[in-house]
Amino acid sequence: MAQQPQMVDGDSGFSGINGRIDPASLQPGVAAHAENCRFRNGVAESRKGVVKPAWCNNITPATTGDAINPFTTIYGAGVFRDPNSLEYILFAADGDVYFTRQNNAARKLTLPPGVKVHGPVTFTQAFNKILMFRGNDLAPLVLSDIGTGFEDLLGHWKSGTTYLETNEVAWGPWKGTSSVTFSGGTVTVTTSAAHGYITGADITVKDAAEAEYNGRFNITVTGDSTFTYAITGTPSTPATGTVEVSNMSEYWQANASPDTPTAGEEPSSASTKWTQQSDIMPNADAGIYIQNRLAVITSYDTGTFGYTKKADMVYFSDILDHVHTFFNQQMRINQGDDAVLVELVKLNENQVLAFKDKSVSVLTGIVVGDGNALGQSIAQETLISNYGLAARGAATMVGTDCYFYASRRGIVSITQTEQNKARGVDVPLSESIQPIIDRVDPRYESKIRMEIWDSKLYVALPLDDGSAGNNAIAVFDFLSQSWSSLDVGSAIKPKEFFKATFSGTERLFFTSEDGFINLVEEDELGDHVADSAASNKISPNAV
Repeated sequence: MAQQPQMVDGDSGFSGINGRIDPASLQPGVAAHAENCRFRNGVAESRKGVVKPAWCNNITPATTGDAINPFTTIYGAGVFRDPNSLEYILFAADGDVYFTRQNNAARKLTLPPGVKVHGPVTFTQAFNKILMFRGNDLAPLVLSDIGTGFEDLLGHWKSGTTYLETNEVAWGPWKGTSSVTFSGGTVTVTTSAAHGYITGADITVKDAAEAEYNGRFNITVTGDSTFTYAITGTPSTPATGTVEVSNMSEYWQANASPDTPTAGEEPSSASTKWTQQSDIMPNADAGIYIQNRLAVITSYDTGTFGYTKKADMVYFSDILDHVHTFFNQQMRINQGDDAVLVELVKLNENQVLAFKDKSVSVLTGIVVGDGNALGQSIAQETLISNYGLAARGAATMVGTDCYFYASRRGIVSITQTEQNKARGVDVPLSESIQPIIDRVDPRYESKIRMEIWDSKLYVALPLDDGSAGNNAIAVFDFLSQSWSSLDVGSAIKPKEFFKATFSGTERLFFTSEDGFINLVEEDELGDHVADSAASNKISPNAV
């Protein structure tokens, strides 16, 4: 009797998941759903856990302790490579900015007087410096050297300084006050009109007869025309004198001789010794570096020296200059729609993708021309007109292609043809995990983040109820060309991704909503989670 062939029950190996097809119709080796898994070489195995390195978290005591605690809020993180090729992780948390390297305790960087970080920031390396962007309401800060710390984009005018021809300063506009009072260590300022400031802004106060009121302070906004700040000392109250306040958002240049200002002559529209500048790079949420230029999205209006509500302008800096721009390096990305610019992504050496929330354009011909001018080669072309990017940070380059999250559509891409032309790909990469995409909370799509590492695409998503932020990471493996898993667990709360060197190789980190900085795929025992009973306040939790 002939021997019957042996029947194998189940799949001999797995390559990924597909949640859109009925499970009974799936190809061999494809799972309908997987959590916390990786598929390599046909083997399904648990992912390695995320860890919370002591050297980039809140250690108690700061220098000798082993308890790993969260910060209250982490506002942003990035990597700075100094002129000596030393790499530092920078992160802003609980009002301060820290720097650290592997196995070195995090230490605070010096900030300008009165500056605290209490809002989202992004870090962009440009030239041999790194800029910390703080949004439309606050000027970016610049770090050239770890020892010096962050400095103002342009220094504030000082009464005792003699300024030479072409020297530039920040000064004004000044707003009058109707009341400045003191009680219990706190100053309360009432401005004559709505001030337009935000909590966390650094505001300069001048011309109070009582010296304790004057200076540069971090404020808390309590109303449209009121704010508070803390001081030491016990000045008499209310303050006397003609007290004025400013966020120092105007820039001035000293005139040439014989109209050079003397020491103590402050900039103003009435002065013949100073000229107001409109060629200073504006405030922004983030920036990119391309062709020796810095590029930012902004709503700055050079005509009014102020910011509008709609961001649809892209400003390029002068070559090798992070401070200055020019009128022919400023362009409006607007095809007659109401969409706002969300993100700039460097497509290649002379092309930039300009993502709006409802469309995508490409800027081509960004070249190093004669002098600072961008030249006549730059052009704008609309690639996608019916959908755009859901959030800043929700786009990343993978080789020559750009992947991004489009609202209500999922994860899509833009690819470059052999002729170096960019075109949108109609079929979403996320088609096979559409049931997961359908669970994304549309109220919190602005929190979605995306990064590429280890030939895998990591997409942080706010599933179901996203009010607490992202609670899952969808992982696509480019080697197997399939989705691997949905990473979930109490440690999976990604806020921002960033990549830095760990043990000599580039690794993926993320800041989390619970105040930790995490290193992905590191521990065989599982995810590290907060545990008040553990000696170091952290314990592994199997995934």
